[in-house]
Amino acid sequence: MASQWRRYERQIEEALRATAEGSDAVVRFDQKLRGKYSERTRQVDVVVEGSFPGLDGPVVLIADCKAWNRKLDVTHVEKFAGLVEDVGAEHGLLICPLGFSDAAERRARHVRGLKLSTVEFELLPLWDPQTVSIAYTTGVTTATVAWRTSEGELRMDVIPADEARRIIRERTGGTQPTP
Repeated sequence: MASQWRRYERQIEEALRATAEGSDAVVRFDQKLRGKYSERTRQVDVVVEGSFPGLDGPVVLIADCKAWNRKLDVTHVEKFAGLVEDVGAEHGLLICPLGFSDAAERRARHVRGLKLSTVEFELLPLWDPQTVSIAYTTGVTTATVAWRTSEGELRMDVIPADEARRIIRERTGGTQPTP
């Protein structure tokens, strides 16, 4: 089993490395970071310093890969949110093959910079951690969608505003206000 979770972590690292854009991006695996509040060494599966599609400027993102055989619950989300804050990362990505409890998903929506991702073992090679940006204005019938390809090329398209609102509702569980 140990080799399966290590392979899971490594594949997540490789996907994040492919997604980080620009030559300034640095991706490090299995890092020990000093907590600014705990003043203790904290283990982090993957640390990415650089730029990502949909995020402003260079940021520090940490990823925690939980190759568990059950859903993660709200205590796991809160523990990870504390780790993100303690090591001073702007963004955190908590990844698990079986997903998260409803309470965990609700809690994560209220932590700035925290994202949950369900990546099944079988689907890991297809996982793409890219962020898509969607912008639209009330009263306008179209919206702009922007994303970066795996080669780093910026792509944009115009879609109907109703479709943009549907995508936003799906990605946020209906919790984000839409005009």
